Amino acid sequence: MSFFSSNSTNNNSTLPQSSRSDQESLPPAPDSLLSNQLPQSLLASKNSNTSHIAMPRPRTPWAVKDHSLKHIPKYYPPMDRNCTAFVPGTTASVVAFRVAECLRQHSVAVEYDNESITANAMTVDRCHFEIQLWKGKITPTVDYSHGVVVECLRRSGNAISFHQVCSAILQAARGESSGADSRKPHQTNAMEYPRMPPSIARPTAVSRKPSAVVASTPSPSVMSARDTLERVQELLKKDRLECQHLAMERLIQLTTPSVCGYSHALSTSKILLSESWLYPYIIAEQNEKEPAQAEDTKSTSFALPKPTLRRSLSPRLTSNNFCQNEMQHETHLRAFALRVLFNALSNVMDAQNEDSQFLSNLLQSPDCPLLESKLLETLAEDLQGANRPPSVVEASCQLASIHEAALAVGCLRIMAENAPTVKKFWNSEHMLERLQVARSCGRSTHAFLQAQTDLVHYSLTEDARSC
Repeated sequence: MSFFSSNSTNNNSTLPQSSRSDQESLPPAPDSLLSNQLPQSLLASKNSNTSHIAMPRPRTPWAVKDHSLKHIPKYYPPMDRNCTAFVPGTTASVVAFRVAECLRQHSVAVEYDNESITANAMTVDRCHFEIQLWKGKITPTVDYSHGVVVECLRRSGNAISFHQVCSAILQAARGESSGADSRKPHQTNAMEYPRMPPSIARPTAVSRKPSAVVASTPSPSVMSARDTLERVQELLKKDRLECQHLAMERLIQLTTPSVCGYSHALSTSKILLSESWLYPYIIAEQNEKEPAQAEDTKSTSFALPKPTLRRSLSPRLTSNNFCQNEMQHETHLRAFALRVLFNALSNVMDAQNEDSQFLSNLLQSPDCPLLESKLLETLAEDLQGANRPPSVVEASCQLASIHEAALAVGCLRIMAENAPTVKKFWNSEHMLERLQVARSCGRSTHAFLQAQTDLVHYSLTEDARSC
């Protein structure tokens, strides 16, 4: 561990005042790193005259005791200096809380093990990695016994996503940042969650321009979007898993304004929402005959052909003829398709869209695919993944994770703002229960889920606040 020489010091006088106070008092679990940015409740208390009060602070689920860390084993493999950090003069509980807060603000699904002092994490693009805390020890050259060693290990997935999250984790563990993502949208990866506005509890009404008259001839951007979608269709029809995976990633990029521009992303989003070939990748089919029958009956109804997988359309049909890699692949396709749907809905509802009534008119049209009961029930089922550990999701290959729960809440929220049917669907008893669980899980471990559930809660309680 000689690579820690740049940060190694045994003089506690150089520590900041906050670190010395934490070391003296040793609280069982820190409350918050950002005490001035606490989530606000959306309804006033019965015993209070204020409009909204502060909700209880969620305590970190990674409860690490200060004297429970283990030394690095003697024959442990060499650590990568790019994925490891030494935090001098800081207790294990403080480091664990900093890491947990960073994972929450970056919306990384995580499962903590308080016995082995490890955290198994999963990003939204299915990059699995592990975080380990070690107790420093005295080496022949440098003394590391006065600090904590933080190590990040990538197990599978995108290396770029791993290093982006790993860099943020190590900075937060050293106390160099609060864990918040300060990058601009064009500096982020398209596979990550979109940046949320600073204030999400009380969204302001946006004044939009009246809808422009649609020209009879299609614009060049629409023609270009259709050409790119046809190329995506060709990739989806191939029997190779890498081609299908690349096609879904390309759809995400085509619906991300920071990657291809807002005009192109809006044109692509309108085509995807108007045509029904994307929705079968999201809907959980009940039997194997339905996808083939649907293709025969609706193949002539859409401008773009409906893509189908060679083996099956959904891993939820049967697992007898699938290997583990194929089941994980189709699960990833569905997660990416759900992300594409959320991006498309967000683009058409953006304030830059001159055709502000596009989604409302689409939802009011007969036989709208967005209002199908199968799609709504599938999105409602995804909400149950809010409190599902990443290890369970990886082992089953058929269950939704907290990432799909966040995207499902976002999709249903946008549709509820433009369709009374979806808002009525939100007010059902089972949906309110799942919303409450998802909101609690989001406040403790997932910032993006918290933002989406707070917006839904604000919308559902608008009538009660106006009384």
